[in-house]
Amino acid sequence: MADVVLFETANPEAARALAEKMAARFAVQLSVLGSTVRLERPEGHRFVTSVIEAFPGEINGISVARPSLEDVFIQRTGHRFWAEAGEKDAPWRP
Repeated sequence: MADVVLFETANPEAARALAEKMAARFAVQLSVLGSTVRLERPEGHRFVTSVIEAFPGEINGISVARPSLEDVFIQRTGHRFWAEAGEKDAPWRP
């Protein structure tokens, strides 16, 4: 089972820019939910180091966890259970 890795950025525009660069450099499938870049990756804690080294200063916070029920919902539907105020319902995908 893959880990869910979340990369927090300053704002949604920064998240989209980071997602584009991550997708190009690491050939990963990811999504952007607000100011967070989300992906699933086996041994996510090891992947985090590569991303931090590749994009210094662009990431404000990182979370690595096993998938939750909401993570499975996001993977299947492409969006959260509900959208936060000011967010679009569906996430951006590169």
